[in-house]
Amino acid sequence: MLPGGPSLEPTPKANAGEHVRAFVAVDAAEELRAPIEALQDRLRSAGADVKWVGSHQFHITLKFLGDVAVGDVAAVVDAVKGAVASVPSFQMCLHGVGAFPSARQPRAVWIGATDGADAMAELAKAVDDALSPLGFERERRPFRSHLTLGRVRSDRGIVSLARRLNEEQHTAIGTMRVQQVVVMRSVLTPKGPIYTRLGLAPLKETRNR
Repeated sequence: MLPGGPSLEPTPKANAGEHVRAFVAVDAAEELRAPIEALQDRLRSAGADVKWVGSHQFHITLKFLGDVAVGDVAAVVDAVKGAVASVPSFQMCLHGVGAFPSARQPRAVWIGATDGADAMAELAKAVDDALSPLGFERERRPFRSHLTLGRVRSDRGIVSLARRLNEEQHTAIGTMRVQQVVVMRSVLTPKGPIYTRLGLAPLKETRNR
């Protein structure tokens, strides 16, 4: 993958026993990437030991698929396309900074969604329902719309990071229109994951929604 963002790669050719690591997501809008990076910079100044997500990788995960047989990729993409084709596109606002499991003990730092959060949950459910017949286990936990900013690697600087998270808890990044879902391949490397798009699934276009 060239720097700057995930490309759309051809469906991999099936080899016996070969798998790809994949997930289904909504990419962050291009115009929101700079303000998200600015937020990361403010949090980074806390000096905590965090592996920050690169700006070209900002996304909201709808469903993590794990290892998918190469021969099943086309069926997965088709199922996702069918699931979201009748779902109207919608506006979503990225707003509210927090961490899992808590801001005082952060392990994964994220920014959440306010407007559009319910629509994102419905979108995730549609994807979940469509992939269940293909053998993917249904999600057991309630969907919570969030964009991961970074993952904490140790306790170094964690008190300072918790303080910054509290200061940024009401930060608003901006609004984007959710118009498509992407099936993404993730290749893990020592420098971090490399993402490539396996397929795009457009939502139903609406006017002034």
